[in-house]
Amino acid sequence: MTAPHLIESMFQLVRSFKSRLAAELETEGLRIAPTHMKIIKMIVAVEECTAQRIAQTIHRDKAQVNRVVQDLVAQEMIERKPNPADKRSQLLQLSDKGEAALKSMNAVENRVLCRMTHGIKIENQKAFIALAEQLRSNLS
Repeated sequence: MTAPHLIESMFQLVRSFKSRLAAELETEGLRIAPTHMKIIKMIVAVEECTAQRIAQTIHRDKAQVNRVVQDLVAQEMIERKPNPADKRSQLLQLSDKGEAALKSMNAVENRVLCRMTHGIKIENQKAFIALAEQLRSNLS
């Protein structure tokens, strides 16, 4: 396999994954971008989550993260609360609507994962994960 084929295969995989994920999310009635999903999941995973912390963790511009946060607030998926440790920032948390959306997102991810890995042995999946991690590590 040559480098151009590897690069094209990676682009096609990412494109196909994002496309299938978006289609499945829309089927669930969730009009939400993958970046929005990632931020919703981070809000749940990170204790005392702030927009600044998200930006640092996902290596995105704080302005970009703030735009997504504002969009999620407007959609009533997340809420801002005062940060008792730092009056200049706000803590982010999921609303009830956001909690319901998270459950739907997790179900969608599981469906897409099952479809994507259908017919692929566990050993091959583990080998793919190891290879993908090595490729990512090489680029860091």
